[in-house]
Amino acid sequence: MRRRTRLYLLGTVGTAALAACAGGWVWAEHGLPEAQAMAKYGLWPEVRQALDRYLWLHPRDASSHLLYAESLVKDPPPEADEAWAQALAHLQAIPDTAPQGALARTQEGRVEFFLRYHPARAEALFRRAIELDPEMPEPYYLIWKVKDLTGRSHLAEPEFWKVYEASAPAVRGIRLREWYMSQFYPATANPFLDRVMGLVPAERNTPDQVEAFRLLGFRNAEPESPLGYAALARWFQQENDARAALETLDNDAAAKVPNAESDPYYLAVLIGILIELGEFDRADRCFQRWPEPHSGYEYWIAKGRVLQEVRGEYAEAIQAYDLALAEWPGQVDWRTRNRKASCMARLRDHDGAARERERAKTIEHAMDEKVHRQLRYALGFLNDPEQIQKVVEFYRKIDRPKEAAAWLEHIARIQTPQIPNP
Repeated sequence: MRRRTRLYLLGTVGTAALAACAGGWVWAEHGLPEAQAMAKYGLWPEVRQALDRYLWLHPRDASSHLLYAESLVKDPPPEADEAWAQALAHLQAIPDTAPQGALARTQEGRVEFFLRYHPARAEALFRRAIELDPEMPEPYYLIWKVKDLTGRSHLAEPEFWKVYEASAPAVRGIRLREWYMSQFYPATANPFLDRVMGLVPAERNTPDQVEAFRLLGFRNAEPESPLGYAALARWFQQENDARAALETLDNDAAAKVPNAESDPYYLAVLIGILIELGEFDRADRCFQRWPEPHSGYEYWIAKGRVLQEVRGEYAEAIQAYDLALAEWPGQVDWRTRNRKASCMARLRDHDGAARERERAKTIEHAMDEKVHRQLRYALGFLNDPEQIQKVVEFYRKIDRPKEAAAWLEHIARIQTPQIPNP
C-alpha cells in the first residue's frame, strides 16, 4: 500500500513538473509577440523582460536581438555606456548571413555614430551593410551624413545619388535641397543632427564653433582613428591656421595612430598643409606613400599640387588637375583651375591659360554669397516653379547637368495636376 502511494505521489510530482515545464515553455515562447505588442506603446522595460524569456529559448533569433537593441537605445538604463554596449552585443549576435544581416550592421553603425561618436567605425559598418544589400538606401544616406559631419561632404556624391534614386518622387525635391546645402553650406547643413547628438554645448552656436566642437568630440571619442585628426586639421587649415593644423597631425595623431599616413584622406590633408607651409620634400615623400587605388578627387588634387609646386612637372600636373576637375566638386573648384592656368602659362600656352582664368572667374562669381543668398531663398519655395528655375540655371552655369535635370523633373512634377485617389 505504501509502495503504491509512493509511486502515485512520484507520478503526480512528475506530471506536475512536466506541466510546469510545459507552461514555462509556452510562457517563454510567447515572449516575442508580447514584446512586439508592448513596443508599439513604448513600454521598453517590459519589452526587455519579455525578450529575456524568448531569447532563453531562441538565443539566435535575429528579430529579438534587433528589438532588444532598439529598446536599449530608446529607453537606456541609467548607465548609458553600458546600454550602448549591450545594444551592440545584441546586434553583433546577428550574423551577416542572416536575412537581417544588412539591417543589423546598419543599426550597429547608428549606435556607433550617433551615440558613441565613432564615425570611422560607423562608416565601416554602413559599407558592410551595403555589401550585404546594395539596394538598401539607409546606409547610403548614413554614409552621406557621416561625411557631412566629418568635413568630407564634397566626397558624398556617390551616396547622394543612391539616396535620391531610392527616394519617392514626392520627397526628391527635399533630397535635392538637402544636397545643395550639404555641398555649399556644409557647416550648417545638419543642425538637427548636431542637436540630437549632443556633441556641441548649447552656448556654442556659431557655425565655426559648432563644427570645431563636433570634430573635437569625434577625435576624442575615437582616438585610434586617423579620421578625427584629419578632419580637425583641415578645419584649422580652412581657418587659415596651417601651423595648428600640422601640429594636430604631427603631435596628436602621430602619438596615437602610428599607421595614420596609410589613410588616403589623412594623406590628402597632410600633403595640402605641407605644401602650404613650404615643406615640399616631406610633401613629396608623403605622396609617394599614397595607397591604392590611385584615383578620386583628393588624390588628383594632391598629385597635381606635388607635380606643380614640388617637382615642377607642369604638363603632368595639368593632366592630374583635369582628372580632378572632371569629378565633383571639381566643377566649382576655381582655385584648381587657376593652378592649371599657372601650369599652362609655365608651358607658354598663354591663350589656354587665359581661357582657364576666365572660366575660374566665372565659377568664383557663381560661388559669391549674393548668388547663394538668392538660391537659398528660392529653395524655400519648393512648390514654386519660377523660383526653382533659378536653381536649374545655377546648376547649368556650373556644368552640372544631372542636378539641373533632376530639378527640372521636380518642376514637371509640381506642375502636373495631382489626381486624388478615388
